[in-house]
Amino acid sequence: MMEYYRLVQDERIVNYAYPLNITRRELANQIAAAIKDEDAALQFYVNEQSYYLDWLDDPLYMVSDKFKHICQKYQTNLVWKPAILANTQTMSQKLYWVLIADEVDCLSTSSEWNKDGTLKKMVLDEQKIGARKICKVQSSLTHEVIVDLDVAESILKFNLTGIRLYKIDTQVSYAYAK
Repeated sequence: MMEYYRLVQDERIVNYAYPLNITRRELANQIAAAIKDEDAALQFYVNEQSYYLDWLDDPLYMVSDKFKHICQKYQTNLVWKPAILANTQTMSQKLYWVLIADEVDCLSTSSEWNKDGTLKKMVLDEQKIGARKICKVQSSLTHEVIVDLDVAESILKFNLTGIRLYKIDTQVSYAYAK
């Protein structure tokens, strides 16, 4: 059986670089518009006392340049949109990338749901994931990003910041077996 992990921004780090003077909805709309327009560039201003994490999951998934290079080694077909996080106080900027990963309907029938439609317990169906190393879970409301063991080990090996990994239960659905 394969091992998969859910990527989550580390909630223990509260002073992280996040776009200023913009609502969540406006930020999500700007990112969505830029994704549709190939030539569009994203730039956001951030607080001067912020940590630049390697993984930001709110409102959309953004990764540092370092993390992007790791992801590309494992899965070359991922789509990325550049986003600059600029600090006007220190006159510095960092290159980030909006992750546009495949959304895969990979939840097992053993997954459990809350009454409000949110996912209570995620169980992945390995056969539905296929050979993907990184993908978004389609059937969940929040579209969690999952990675396989190889990617998870690289995250730990390269000491990326702001990332928590949670192991996810898996099962093999023989109905999808070839």
